Amino acid sequence: MPLIHRRATRLDQDPSRRARNANRIATRSIVTLTTLALVASGSISAASADPADTPSFEEQLAQVPEVADAVTADATPVTEISADGTVTLGDPEATEISIDLPTTDAAESSDVDGRHVIENTDGSALAVNPTDEGAQVIIGIDGPESPTTYDFGLTVPEGFAPTLTEDGGVDLVDADGFLAGHIETPWAVDANGQPVPTYFQVEGATVTQVVDHLGGDYAYPIVADPSLKMCDWGTAICVKFSKSETRRVNDAMLAGVSAAIGSLCGLIPMAGWGIPIRMTCAGVVAAYYVALKGTFKSAKAQGRCVELKFNYIGQAFLRGWKVVSC
Repeated sequence: MPLIHRRATRLDQDPSRRARNANRIATRSIVTLTTLALVASGSISAASADPADTPSFEEQLAQVPEVADAVTADATPVTEISADGTVTLGDPEATEISIDLPTTDAAESSDVDGRHVIENTDGSALAVNPTDEGAQVIIGIDGPESPTTYDFGLTVPEGFAPTLTEDGGVDLVDADGFLAGHIETPWAVDANGQPVPTYFQVEGATVTQVVDHLGGDYAYPIVADPSLKMCDWGTAICVKFSKSETRRVNDAMLAGVSAAIGSLCGLIPMAGWGIPIRMTCAGVVAAYYVALKGTFKSAKAQGRCVELKFNYIGQAFLRGWKVVSC
């Protein structure tokens, strides 16, 4: 069954949105709450670096082309970024997701080039880029004394919980398979662009990123970057097909429109907003058959998945489609 973004009631504040512990306060990784790769040029190893030659955090952001440009408040689901490092996305009357970031006591915050920047008292820093689908959060690992594990406490809609995906990302899903959000597969690189091993662990409402920067000869600073994405929380739901479902629909697309309708539409759950979508699905597939066929073909070739966005205000219709990680 594909995963579906849908509206959901807000989860009341509870202990899962707990205060950051001492380990989280010590955090110096980068984690992002859109799929990216990053090369930081012009940096040098911490072992041989003259402090005067080490770029500032803001300069590092400017050197990395994959760091997203922040969008305006009316173009992002980010509704609040608190000074102490809590990022909230979505409509409090519909779907709302919050993530606690690693900050220290007395951390100073400011706005730089549309980003919210937090300078910690332990020498680390964070930057939050509001994006059109969610948020990119950037944190730096300054040196070998920095931790290798970083906890991120989540507050999610009632009934939802973080679940690891096949490619190492995290889906926020409920028991029916509906999807409220997705954290992209983590990655990390050192100052020379060398990949650093990193992965997620999930326990309860906490997602922990492990960055094994002590397991090799890496140049500091090190950065890592997943991203948190939401569907249009006010007007749409997004149907995400798994890798096996993507391959199945692609094969059906090759057989023609009728086979495509039977395969794709049959995978949309008959629950909630999936019901009106299923009712209009045949017309949608027929109308966009050529474009959808190309999208599923591309996703299968890449070993990735397909996400469809459906409007549910007024009447159900297809608003967009894309290849996504899964």
